[in-house]
Amino acid sequence: MPQSKQPATAKRLTQLARQPSLVIEGGVRPLGVWFREGGETLQPFVAIWVDAATGYVRASRLISPKETTDAGRSQALDVLVEAMHSPNQPLSGRTPQRGRPAKVVVDDPELAAAARSLLAPADVPVELAAHLPRFEDAYAALSDAMDADLSQGPPEPFTWDIAERVLPPLYQAAARCARQAPWELLPDFPPVAIDLGEYGPAPGVERVYASVLGGAGVMTGVACYFAMDDLEAMMNAGQAAMADDDMVDEAIAFMRQLGAPLDDLPPEAVRELVRDMLPPGTVPGSNPADLIRDSLICFYETPDEVDPTYVEWIQARRLKLANQLMIPAFHRVTTGTLEARPLNEREAVAFTLVLGGLARFTSRFLDELEVMEGPEPLIFRPHVEGPDGKVRITLRYPPEGQDWPELEWPDADSFGLDLFPPPPE
Repeated sequence: MPQSKQPATAKRLTQLARQPSLVIEGGVRPLGVWFREGGETLQPFVAIWVDAATGYVRASRLISPKETTDAGRSQALDVLVEAMHSPNQPLSGRTPQRGRPAKVVVDDPELAAAARSLLAPADVPVELAAHLPRFEDAYAALSDAMDADLSQGPPEPFTWDIAERVLPPLYQAAARCARQAPWELLPDFPPVAIDLGEYGPAPGVERVYASVLGGAGVMTGVACYFAMDDLEAMMNAGQAAMADDDMVDEAIAFMRQLGAPLDDLPPEAVRELVRDMLPPGTVPGSNPADLIRDSLICFYETPDEVDPTYVEWIQARRLKLANQLMIPAFHRVTTGTLEARPLNEREAVAFTLVLGGLARFTSRFLDELEVMEGPEPLIFRPHVEGPDGKVRITLRYPPEGQDWPELEWPDADSFGLDLFPPPPE
């Protein structure tokens, strides 16, 4: 049974005025979310106490399973005292009064017994009920706000079925690319054409097209397309008319699956961004998977945006990162499907050369890329470190058939996001 700090608590409560119209109901429940702590996956409890007449949440608290030995009941009693003595202050409107309620109602026999022992000196009765509608509403609202779902079990730890030897050079190349920050110089179109020869990501794919993401301040990373036509089809999306809402919803869900950090943007900004990414002539109700083309994608994300077990997986292998706030997440996207999968060995080797080559290219042509003009394309043939030694590749910008981009330098777009870095002084 929960043990309360009865003498001191009873004294505090008896000093409170009685509120004859106040009934407090609540209790403690496990919450359908999980977090990592010390290499363990933990599920917290939540204690909530509400005004039974209005539904106002007078006090609540998340409780770590590591701080409780009785499924959060002892902590729930502490929160109940807060609900009487120091109720939550609303953002606006009338402040709830402190005081002893006419009664407290709970739905857990053990918690009821402990609450009776705690509240008896303060002459506050405790009732046991089968259903607490206001508490249920508050619990459901909190679960929705936290995207909690008790029907879902804890997430499986991150795994990647790939040869360990390809990982150090891949993460080292990603770190070098992040440090060079090509998105501060290059728009997403035209891409950098990269000849990989026999090290291409798939049979028959010897040249790839690297589109640098990050000019709009939304997603930072590199998308590596297998064909120029596929990339052009995606870039034509900027001319799209307003797309069907269902298609926009599915596209947003797909971007979140890939780890795109969309939560910090206003919802309408996200929807507008996605609408602009859909190709022109999109027919409402058509399949969003029809828009997807073969590509390798690397997003740079913060620890809060990625699976914490992925961070632990990286740390266990001592893989290099540019810094702790730029964690590379790698995905293989296949034409005609919304499902992304991890890279296989061949794709990882190809992406190692792409990211390492982009880092070298950005460093080598920093002055030229700052002015973004020239009579001839920039061509560079560096040796890039792969898992089996150095490989010579060729980078060309712009690709054949493409002109130097004519960039405008607005201060910000309609959502307050920088479209491109400011022009050189």
